[in-house]
Amino acid sequence: MAKVEKEHKDFNLEFKVNDGQKWSKEKLAETDEIAKEIAGNRTPEMKLKNRMLSIRYRMEEYLQNQEIKDDNLVSLDLWLKDYLKALNLTQKRFAELIENRDGNLKKYLIGERRFSTDLAMKFGHFFHTKPDLWLNIQIKNDVLSLNKKKETATKYEKYDYEKAMECQD
Repeated sequence: MAKVEKEHKDFNLEFKVNDGQKWSKEKLAETDEIAKEIAGNRTPEMKLKNRMLSIRYRMEEYLQNQEIKDDNLVSLDLWLKDYLKALNLTQKRFAELIENRDGNLKKYLIGERRFSTDLAMKFGHFFHTKPDLWLNIQIKNDVLSLNKKKETATKYEKYDYEKAMECQD
């Protein structure tokens, strides 16, 4: 570890949105080598934590992304699979750990049962995320799926305060 610190002591790298500098192939290769060396020195615990954070950040980005349409939804089931893969856990074992039956959990994840706040709390605590992250993804997916249906456009048009105010006059 001391070797790495000595090698990198004079290495100063600052990234800016557009710093106007062209990076040489050598400078890029040097930066890449240093990044790989630092990553290689991480403990398994640090690597796992980074993988877990990566999934959480992708979930947060998914929620913020206004470009998501109903044809490219990412279900809670897929997010869960990412976490379980990172932890090297089966869905059955995960279900046991959160005091749920595997078959019951599957029904929640495929939409046969409504994803609940209780499950969101369990997922949140287990994966060190906010429970509302899981609920908000479910809500986003529900709304986008509902908007996809043709009858939705006409079904909800009657719920309009402007029309309601016109009727009072």
